[in-house]
Amino acid sequence: NTGAVYVYTNSDVTSTYTIGQTVTVSGTVTAYNKGLQFPATSTISVGASGEYIYDAPEEYTASKIETFLNNTNDRLATYVTVNGIIEKSGNYYNIKVGSTTANATLVYTPNSFTSGYEGGESVTIKGFAVNVTSSRCGIIATEITQNSTPVLLYDDITDVVADGVSNAKATGTATNITGWTPKVSYTGCVSSASINADCTEITYSVGANTEATEKSGTIDVTLSMDGENDVVYTINVV
Repeated sequence: NTGAVYVYTNSDVTSTYTIGQTVTVSGTVTAYNKGLQFPATSTISVGASGEYIYDAPEEYTASKIETFLNNTNDRLATYVTVNGIIEKSGNYYNIKVGSTTANATLVYTPNSFTSGYEGGESVTIKGFAVNVTSSRCGIIATEITQNSTPVLLYDDITDVVADGVSNAKATGTATNITGWTPKVSYTGCVSSASINADCTEITYSVGANTEATEKSGTIDVTLSMDGENDVVYTINVV
């Protein structure tokens, strides 16, 4: 109920242990990439077999992942769920969660979980956030589900100069948008905004700020399709 500790064996344990077995692990706990773990020299004793029911996972949004990455303490693993877009890099599977850059990555995950994913798919991942790997939140997946709903990933626009910008470009990632029609609206300091057909680029203008206080606004992208509920994505502008 307080978290999990990773046990590093450096071997395939799928024929040795089954989900639900009780085990007693004895060894010196250290940390790898800020994740607490038992080393390969640990002693593992197997007890009775049973069934393991996962607790409800904590939803890890982009901001939650940012907090995880900024935590410099060694930590227990936390059972989480993330929604994002898979990005394949060689043998590695990274996950874009709420931004245009990959901020999570799959670690120690069986190949059978990722078989068939080539990158660009929208997925929901449940698993243990265990460490920081290549400046990303390392997740041991226990379940990967492919989603059919459209997904847009854009970073918030926080670097607008006080003199304002005209027809500036913001790039993002889009998936599952075939058949969906995008519409853009804007508020606050944003004076105009539009999006291209494949939803990967937004063109926007922001007027000059003549006051001493920060101004903010939003760019809202609404995706519509007959017979489906609208899907709205909001980009904050400062």
